[in-house]
Amino acid sequence: MDLTNWENLIKKTRSNFIKDETDYINLAVEKNIKIIENTSDFIKKVRADAYHEFFLKDEFEFSKSILKKLSDLTTYNKDENNTHQFIDQYFEHIYRLCLSNTQSRRSRSGAGFETLIEKILIHKKIPYQDKSLLTENNLEVKEIDFIIPSKEQYIADKKKVIAISCKTSLRERWEQVVAEKDHIGLKKILLFTIGDDLKKDNKRITERGIIIVTFPEIKEKYPKEKNLITFEDAFNEYISKFLPKKMKKPK
Repeated sequence: MDLTNWENLIKKTRSNFIKDETDYINLAVEKNIKIIENTSDFIKKVRADAYHEFFLKDEFEFSKSILKKLSDLTTYNKDENNTHQFIDQYFEHIYRLCLSNTQSRRSRSGAGFETLIEKILIHKKIPYQDKSLLTENNLEVKEIDFIIPSKEQYIADKKKVIAISCKTSLRERWEQVVAEKDHIGLKKILLFTIGDDLKKDNKRITERGIIIVTFPEIKEKYPKEKNLITFEDAFNEYISKFLPKKMKKPK
């Protein structure tokens, strides 16, 4: 099999084995739902299980299946070791498969985080609107994921809404988040991130209306940073400021 056909077979076979990232997140959420109130631990566990327990299992079955297909097409010399013959004949094919797997993993590294945050919003019964409310009003956005609490509140008084942007790291277009925040008329936005790539001086981010939301152990590294809060702070306290009074949890 030539390399072009092999790469086409990889793509076709992969789609039969590998699910969408949101499917793996959903499986991991279901498995860990009992610890959802421990928000930071829940986020870590769901992401880890979605990848290690569910995705890698399917990737293993995919890789095994496609290599078997290649082996079935091979004519072996009985006088030589079959494994050695397979490697000699298809080393480049195996390399292309490994490269494809690596690229697939990288493309999925940030996927699913938005879905995970949405699952938490739903579980905590926090009203939200996705970015469609902005596009419906001819405001093109790519980096903003949720508006809390509602379309009606956004239209009535933008000071009483908060937006959320989900990024696996701060390297991901945070300046575009600022631009979109200003574009839709908001003073502040919650930037949810799970990356440990903050700097000692985060003022260039936080002084532009971004409140960074992350894990407790990361926040502890920056005790003087006021606009840096934990996931628990965000879900249990900060977001409640923007909810209708009847929905606010008593302190």
